[in-house]
Amino acid sequence: MEASPARPFLSLVLQIDPDLVRRVSADVVDRRVLAPIYPAEMVYRVLQAEQFSRLLDLAATEVARNPVSEVISHVRDNMSELLTVSDLAERVSMSPSAFSHLFREVTGKSPYQFVKEMRLNRARELHVEGDLTVTQVSRAVGYGSTSHFINEFRSRFGATPRAYSYRRSMREELSS
Repeated sequence: MEASPARPFLSLVLQIDPDLVRRVSADVVDRRVLAPIYPAEMVYRVLQAEQFSRLLDLAATEVARNPVSEVISHVRDNMSELLTVSDLAERVSMSPSAFSHLFREVTGKSPYQFVKEMRLNRARELHVEGDLTVTQVSRAVGYGSTSHFINEFRSRFGATPRAYSYRRSMREELSS
């Protein structure tokens, strides 16, 4: 490629979470479900093109270089376990203070807030998708106390897990 002041080289750089690339690449079926999720839709379209393998390679390399991405992957894979900031920082060979600062800089949230949000979002998915009880869901996402889980869920989604699921099923029935 060549560029000059008369004919500049123009490009677009889009930073994409490597976990998003892996998640979307695992389900490369054209569906309108992705339409409202613009970054996922963009990754999906790129994965349909000739850049598929290059994008996956870049995502894999990025995870290896980025301590925050590594921790996010670890949290996603070990959500039911106790996850402390100290343990997460140790995992990427950083002090808890430096790790917390970097994590907040990258994600806009503290590690604790981020883990809590991931757990609650996963809990919502599990509760809506499956036949698990509220207690089973709370344990699957790392809550030792079901009542604490219910309070956190209500705070995040505006309803208890059972009420949330009921409202969702009623909406689906009405739209059918």
